[in-house]
Amino acid sequence: MAKTDKAGAQAAAADAPDASGPIKQPVAADGAAAVADAPARIVPLSADRWKFGDFGRTIHTVTVPAGTDFETVCRPEYWGNLTRMTVDDIIQIGTDDRAWFAELIVIGKARNSATVAVLRAPVALSAAFKPEPGAVLFDVQYAGAHGKWRVIRKSDRAVMKDRCESESEARKWVEQYERLVAA
Repeated sequence: MAKTDKAGAQAAAADAPDASGPIKQPVAADGAAAVADAPARIVPLSADRWKFGDFGRTIHTVTVPAGTDFETVCRPEYWGNLTRMTVDDIIQIGTDDRAWFAELIVIGKARNSATVAVLRAPVALSAAFKPEPGAVLFDVQYAGAHGKWRVIRKSDRAVMKDRCESESEARKWVEQYERLVAA
């Protein structure tokens, strides 16, 4: 009887997963291992491959002259004068006139060039709020000798601009602001 208990224990141990070794493959009825359905073993990431982003890369902010097209800034020789960039650095780039914004990553650096890849394609910048055409959003009022002429937003009565020398200067500010918001 001890022989049958010992044989049963050995058979059960063969079917149980072994914590010290690899996972055993299921065996088909004909004795062949069913390898196709077995999941791949996951190896955990080594802790020395982890670090805070501030130590791993630098984020650069670049403002290019108005009228610069995006294809130009993607060329390796465009970055030839910037020696402080390294591989994996991020470049946030926009134009003087705020026409577009994009984000690049440095994937290669040589002495007089840097190869970049696009993380965020150029986005045309325009104001999120578009006032209705003809809507009067501001009041222009005289606030005395100290406050002079001021522009007040109607929605919340906030002073947007004050100390304008004349009413026409305050109205000109409103026109410029509305043009900027409508763009």
